[in-house]
Amino acid sequence: MTFAQLDAGSQWAAWAKSYIHLAEGNITPAQAAARQMGDSLTYHKSVMQACTSTNRAPDFSRIVPENEASVMLEPDAEAWNHLATLMAACGEKGAALRLLKNAIQQNYCGCSALLSDPLLKDLRKEPGFEKILIAASQCQGVLKVQ
Repeated sequence: MTFAQLDAGSQWAAWAKSYIHLAEGNITPAQAAARQMGDSLTYHKSVMQACTSTNRAPDFSRIVPENEASVMLEPDAEAWNHLATLMAACGEKGAALRLLKNAIQQNYCGCSALLSDPLLKDLRKEPGFEKILIAASQCQGVLKVQ
């Protein structure tokens, strides 16, 4: 949060704060920060707002695949990982697993983050998560497969 405060008032800071608050379980401040996020597809404001909303947005089933498809156009797989964590926190486990798998295939390994990111806590219980973790370990060179 201290780092985000260095750029207080920017759209990036609002994006970062919304993730931080969501990871801490502070939904009301996450909602407030989401309102300040930029409208650029890069920020996935619609997903954050729908995810932190008291009531699930009626168009959430449209928002998820649209954002999943748009993030795949980003050249940096880190963006795929960020959206994956948000999707996981929103209960969109299939989208989260696909995005993580694709990020790892593009050498965004993130093995330790997979184990520690609070937004992924429920996703870690999913059967497909173990394959993601193994792939990340192999990508990072932590796990050698014979």
